[in-house]
Amino acid sequence: MNLNERQDYFGQTVNIASRVQGLATSRSILATAPVVDNPRSASLLGSNGQKPVAQSHALRGIAAEVAVYEIPEAPARRRAQRDSSTDPPNRNVTAKARRPTAAQRSRNDTMRARMGLAGS
Repeated sequence: MNLNERQDYFGQTVNIASRVQGLATSRSILATAPVVDNPRSASLLGSNGQKPVAQSHALRGIAAEVAVYEIPEAPARRRAQRDSSTDPPNRNVTAKARRPTAAQRSRNDTMRARMGLAGS
């Protein structure tokens, strides 16, 4: 991976990451072998009961096929979603978004000014 004077990253690592991101569908998590094989990642996945599923993909700009792992949703989360799907809808939730308070608007204006986005 390289960095140029405009702070743009480029190289094979960035290219692979971009191609793998393009494979992902809504709510899916994909990773390559170096991420899944990392001891900290493996420990985290194992402690959550998640076993990555390997798939082989041909990625544009990469000579060999790349092993891409789909990381399944954690079992506890799947159970919680399944259980909540039978609950009646919450009648206390309003569809209308709340307006920001004066303090929040002031803080937002300050951040916009600092970022050079005043007036947007």
